[in-house]
Amino acid sequence: MTLRTIRKNYLFALSLVVYLATLLMLLSELDRQYYQVEKEPLIKHSFRALFPDDTLRLQQVSGQILVQHEAEGIVDARLATEWREIVQSMLDGEGCVFQIRIVSKDAEEILVQRDDVKFRRLNGFANTLFYRNFRREASNEIVGSPGGPRRGLLSFHYTTPSQYEPIVALTNRYRLWALLIFAAITACYGAVVRHLILPTKRVVSRIDAVASAPPKIMPRPSSLLEKAYNNLARDAILLRVGQAIRSLSAENPTFDQSAVLARVPDLLIELLDYRAVLVFDLSPDKAGHVLVSGCAEANDGSASQDHRDHSLDHVLTPDTLKELGDAGRVVSGEYVVCEISGPDERPHRTCLAVLRPDACPPTL
Repeated sequence: MTLRTIRKNYLFALSLVVYLATLLMLLSELDRQYYQVEKEPLIKHSFRALFPDDTLRLQQVSGQILVQHEAEGIVDARLATEWREIVQSMLDGEGCVFQIRIVSKDAEEILVQRDDVKFRRLNGFANTLFYRNFRREASNEIVGSPGGPRRGLLSFHYTTPSQYEPIVALTNRYRLWALLIFAAITACYGAVVRHLILPTKRVVSRIDAVASAPPKIMPRPSSLLEKAYNNLARDAILLRVGQAIRSLSAENPTFDQSAVLARVPDLLIELLDYRAVLVFDLSPDKAGHVLVSGCAEANDGSASQDHRDHSLDHVLTPDTLKELGDAGRVVSGEYVVCEISGPDERPHRTCLAVLRPDACPPTL
């Protein structure tokens, strides 16, 4: 990939990165800062219904383990085995708890039992937005004896419950918000690309090409930047045409005006992307008919149609001549017509007709 190619496309690539980063950041914040925050109280308020297991025996065994650990610094293997069996039966159930642990009052983790498969299974498509890592913790204080000091905590780590209707409804509602955010950000990015990025790329390409060829007019400028470029390119092209005509007059001082104008089509077809350029010497009669006393033509060779007859039939009508007298320039279908003779040359008139590059070739 050349440096010029990179320079032409870096703005589009940079805008695409900004668009994706903005979209991902907004969707991520929607999930973490809004969706998960709203989901948490729905689970907390129904925790006992979502985790119906009786924890009395588990709390008793956990209290014995904490007392023993505080006194001896170890855990009896029989108690540890019983605790793990009780916990595993709870994790195997339909509740949303996927991890249970005992923590001493010094925040030391003594025993822990975890089911990662259950955690992944519960966080499915129906009850998650984007992130599938929702987890929260609920803890019970453990005392050695009724009214005694706190020995530690029995912590229950829970995630999103499966097939819980309030969570499913919340997820669907936030999916709609995510879709609206995606549509809004994409529409804004599309507008920026259409009205700023692509016009800039096209203008830069045209400017790069000026180093080796005359500037080219954009056939359908759609932005202010492209229209501004066309104005500059038009002025540069007209300057070249004027210089070429002056050179012809200087090199051939015996040429009359019609001879010089006859060279104009070749000059314009070389400098502009027109399909055809025609210069007409016209003499309207008293009845309003258009008499052609001379015609010079040049075309790009892409079509074999008779541009002269086509333009006379569809452009150079008495109404067109009337409009030329008022405005000096007429756009008629595929052609742009302008008068290049002065009022003192009337009734003879010299008109320039160009077939626009964005027009379809004429059909006979």
